[in-house]
Amino acid sequence: MNSLSRWSGFASLAALAMVPLHEARAADGQAWDWSIAPYVWASSVTSDIRVAGQPVQSEVEFSDLIDALDYGLLMHAEGQGDDFGMFADLVYMKVSDEKNGELIRADASLTSTLFELALVWSPGAQRNIGFEGFAGLRYIENKVDATFQLATPNQPSERRIVDPSTADFLLGARYTAKLSDRWSATFRGDGSFGESDGTYGAAVLLQYQTSGGAWAFGYRHLDYSSDALDQVLTGPAVGYIFKF
Repeated sequence: MNSLSRWSGFASLAALAMVPLHEARAADGQAWDWSIAPYVWASSVTSDIRVAGQPVQSEVEFSDLIDALDYGLLMHAEGQGDDFGMFADLVYMKVSDEKNGELIRADASLTSTLFELALVWSPGAQRNIGFEGFAGLRYIENKVDATFQLATPNQPSERRIVDPSTADFLLGARYTAKLSDRWSATFRGDGSFGESDGTYGAAVLLQYQTSGGAWAFGYRHLDYSSDALDQVLTGPAVGYIFKF
């Protein structure tokens, strides 16, 4: 297990509009409904990066990533009218650590920015219920500064600075079913294409309505690929939706 995979994986942990945290309530004919939702995605991470000319792969758990976090912000915001809406997602974080593995010793830091902005089309009779399509932008930037020392005797250390950024066209759909007065379920799939080699996502989300908003619980999967980093993130997510 290598350190760089830990940090690059945690940076992608948010890629935020991946989990559609939104409020499922009806207000047809009224002003737009707005919501904002801080959340956590407890994802396991499989990463692939080339170090000293050799491919390196690892799989790490969420608990392994927490102790490397310096600071971070994960937030989702959404507005919805009768027929159209919009959402924005932002993740900004920095992680750094020193790790000694069986094959590689590493000292690295990563600063990551992930942003999504999309317009939502809602053809149903009730807001946030039924089918919705969305299209927009997915932007991902990761800056890794790492020094590696292979465990093989007499091997020199190598410093790698990886600073990839990708801007993609985002296209997806989601379907929300009302299960009861308080419970609803959302299923989402999306893909983004452009400067990356392709990013694909899927999510399922349960929402429990409260007097001031809603709790959201779900599961999210994301497969991201670029020239510098390939990552698969999958795991549960939880957040609270503040509505106004």
